[in-house]
Amino acid sequence: MPDDARIDFYNFPVVSALPFASHGKERSEALEYLCPKHQARKFANSEITNQELIDKSQVLVNGVRIALDLQLVEQLRSAWWLRESV
Repeated sequence: MPDDARIDFYNFPVVSALPFASHGKERSEALEYLCPKHQARKFANSEITNQELIDKSQVLVNGVRIALDLQLVEQLRSAWWLRESV
């Protein structure tokens, strides 16, 4: 993205299908990631970490802002993978 582009934020919306509920209804979860352009540039230039980028951005799940700790997510994912592989 050129430096002179008139964009302040990048917006990355994602809708994920979730497993069926007990009533057989399809469910989904909306994830939205709003990242300031200047922070994205710092990340691309290796000036900040991915966690710092997320901390300076907004992460919404179904419209509710959340804090996202990448280290914790990785630990939970590893624990789930170990449980599933047994």
